[in-house]
Amino acid sequence: MILTLPVGDLINRDNFHQIPGINALEYKDTIPVLDNKLESIFHSGYGIVQEEFLSYFESIVDYLNENNIKLFSFDIGPAAEKVQTEDYYIAKSEVLLKNKIKKIVRQRLEYIRKKFHGDIALENLNYFPTSAYSHVCESDFISDVVRDNEVYMVLDIAHAIITANNMGIDKYEYITSLPLDRIKEIHLSAPGIVDGKWRDLHEEPDSQEYEIFGFILRNRNVKPYVVIECYKDFPAIENCYKSLCNYFDK
Repeated sequence: MILTLPVGDLINRDNFHQIPGINALEYKDTIPVLDNKLESIFHSGYGIVQEEFLSYFESIVDYLNENNIKLFSFDIGPAAEKVQTEDYYIAKSEVLLKNKIKKIVRQRLEYIRKKFHGDIALENLNYFPTSAYSHVCESDFISDVVRDNEVYMVLDIAHAIITANNMGIDKYEYITSLPLDRIKEIHLSAPGIVDGKWRDLHEEPDSQEYEIFGFILRNRNVKPYVVIECYKDFPAIENCYKSLCNYFDK
């Protein structure tokens, strides 16, 4: 695995070097890169189906290429071009049919490929019972889009747990039906329950998340970038990376 730090308010030029074993940095904004010796990847919070996506991409593509960004990733979805973002997506325009979503994704990926020089990956969303998640969290849909377009996948383990629990299916059955051989990056954090539904809380990963992570590494020949998405404070992030390394050194 390629230990990767998420650059942001908690990880910055002053402290990123304090966590040992880091091989890459993940950016979410067009800030100056912190270290040219480390690989740089970029993850967007936009979904590829959102109507703002291409104009957003146009605004950052020069940054991606000029800084030799190795991987550009973003959400696979949502199921509507206009959405309101709270803790989850709410559709504010027509909910699209599955084939229409696939067509939009294909066209936009073709456009990205013409301008971006690195690899492309799509991240699985965390299913929540609103129409904005129609189709896009189904494992068959994700597999079709990833394989048909010959792109990679960012597997967010918390999102997969949330989707399985909110859909009422076994989490290992769901995860093994995803295109795991196409994984280029893994996001690690722990979800939880809010008002009776599973939600993305970005808590410190624990044994459940590590076990799933280990299962993937044992059963698929992948060497992914690994980003721990815990945003409490720097000591919490530092502890998460130490715990991850200790868990797999057992």
